[in-house]
Amino acid sequence: MYALTCALSARPTAADWDLISGLLYQFHSQGIEEGEEPPPTGEAALHAANEFEHALEPGVLSPPDRFSAYFENRRDAEHAQRAVEPVLANLKPIFDIHEVEEKDYAELWKENFHPIHVDPCWLVRATWHAPEANAPTSQLELIVEPGMAFGTGSHETTRACLELLTAHAARLRRVLQGMAQAEWLPDSFGPPRGTGRGHHEQLSAPGLSDAQTSMPQQLGQPLAEKIRMNILLVEDEGEARNIIQLVIEQKLSTPEKTITIVHRRLLQDAIELLEKQDQLFDLIVFAYAGTGQALVKCLIQYGGPTAYVMCAPDNTSRAAFEQPGMLFEVAIRSNIGPTLLAALDRLAAKRKFGDQGTPDGDFVPIQTEALIGVSPLKCDVYIKLGPERYIKLIKKGDELDAEDLRKIRDVKKAESLFLRKDEASSLLDRQADAVKKLSESPNLTEAEADKAASASIEALRDVVDRMGFTPQAQKLAKTSVEITLKLLGARPKLSAVLARLKQEEGKYITAHSLTLGKIACALAYKMQWNSAATYLKLTLASFLHDLPLKDNELAAYTSLEEAKKSGQFSDADLQAFKLHPIKSAEYTRQFDEIPADVDQILMQHHERPDGSGFPRSLTHKYISPLASLFIIAHDLMHYMSEQPPGTLMDQFFVEAEDRYQTGHFKKIIKQLKEDQSTAT
Repeated sequence: MYALTCALSARPTAADWDLISGLLYQFHSQGIEEGEEPPPTGEAALHAANEFEHALEPGVLSPPDRFSAYFENRRDAEHAQRAVEPVLANLKPIFDIHEVEEKDYAELWKENFHPIHVDPCWLVRATWHAPEANAPTSQLELIVEPGMAFGTGSHETTRACLELLTAHAARLRRVLQGMAQAEWLPDSFGPPRGTGRGHHEQLSAPGLSDAQTSMPQQLGQPLAEKIRMNILLVEDEGEARNIIQLVIEQKLSTPEKTITIVHRRLLQDAIELLEKQDQLFDLIVFAYAGTGQALVKCLIQYGGPTAYVMCAPDNTSRAAFEQPGMLFEVAIRSNIGPTLLAALDRLAAKRKFGDQGTPDGDFVPIQTEALIGVSPLKCDVYIKLGPERYIKLIKKGDELDAEDLRKIRDVKKAESLFLRKDEASSLLDRQADAVKKLSESPNLTEAEADKAASASIEALRDVVDRMGFTPQAQKLAKTSVEITLKLLGARPKLSAVLARLKQEEGKYITAHSLTLGKIACALAYKMQWNSAATYLKLTLASFLHDLPLKDNELAAYTSLEEAKKSGQFSDADLQAFKLHPIKSAEYTRQFDEIPADVDQILMQHHERPDGSGFPRSLTHKYISPLASLFIIAHDLMHYMSEQPPGTLMDQFFVEAEDRYQTGHFKKIIKQLKEDQSTAT
């Protein structure tokens, strides 16, 4: 464990200390120790104790002028230091990070936690304490699992709540009447109910969950057709929370809308939830009583483009948080029901919110490049804001050009756009028609053909993973192979292909797949395996071989061991890399018609003559001739792409000589070397 210590020239403000504490916990602090290290002794200790004793008089303890925060590793401590430095800049902070002995603080503090008596009849004890012997028959025992930010009776506020609960027992029973939760109230608590459960009751609180409350689905209404609305409610006071929830449900719940309310008691807890970005909220309702401005600003920052209602004592704090274009309203706590209802009405009048939720499974990602050449669009195009949150970016029928797509990619920062799954096939169909029309042009250039084929590969990468090789996907793959072969011709020249190797643009998987097919066909021509069927097999295999991979950096590796040694990839990534030859071969089984041997090329394209390849560790005896040629083409492309322009293949043969001295590999290399020497 590592300690980040900080000494300051003066105490920070309470607001700054709130922000500092929040930042330290954001970077995974295991705890924060305020004050001197080691603890003060003598008069200093008496002064510290006196300050704590009378803390309620000024309202809060003074922020510390030094602190220690504890982290599991040095990296987190260093990140936390960089985060808090700007906040403390004016206080001349002196930081130090050092390793400390790790202790189980979660267990150590339990030794000093004892049962607590609270007048008039309460005993609060932890689960590890034994029941109190000879307890009065009127005693009510609360058994808790104490932890961070959990009321245990040691603080005056918790004691006051228990005393208030006792004083208003009769009213509490009326509130809970008719609810199953009322059954846990013993007869000794408030007026008689007619049946007793005995004395010395052990109470638990099986009430509404603080985690999540979902409105039930209306009968006969499919969930997928409903509007989904997520609401975050940040409120510590139980009665206010119940009123707020009731108003929200009555105002916003309809047969067409599914409402999910997530509760958090504290602003800090809500911020931690939002930081995870696991879900977006359409509405955030939070309490504010004039303290913790930094926390409120963090909440708004992480909440993003949503609607907010601040429950405050009055309207004076509105200006501190409201921003131009922001959906923001204030409800008055002293009259929370009517003012919250009015606030929701004002929000709805400004702009509709909470109607964009759609299951992620209904959408298919599509790269922006895949939209090139398919204008006007036959379907709507969406951009993703977060889990199950999509907004329409481009309408069906809109015309798009390269500049429009550049703006989407660069200005909107959107590499991927999204189509509804039921409309994705129409885009592939339209793109296949565009490629077919382009291939019929008498003035077709290689650059135009490559651009169209690249866009097709990008579209197939996204759609096939979600939908499989539908008839429309098969059509696009075949037309893209055809346009590539048309420009390649019957006598592809290896030297010409290698000369353009450095000029290929685009993402690695796309550019690599396009070029690999050309190199493989050029090698096949040198081997006099120059039938149209062979070219078709090799080009189609090149289009499909890396289609299952999503990570361009991972796809650039030719060896599984090299990918492991890089340390850049997770075990799941490496497993996907190992199995991608199998998955790409499985794609061929989805085609209605496909030439024989393509699946074998795909299955074997990462094998090695000596058996060191993957996924099946085959030796040269079991690798087919076309797969052997494909493997050599793959290695040649990888080697030449890393060399300066003008590098000859001779050096490749020298470095690869030991690797290709068996089986079909030896024959292919021998023929290539002879052709090379004849050409020179």
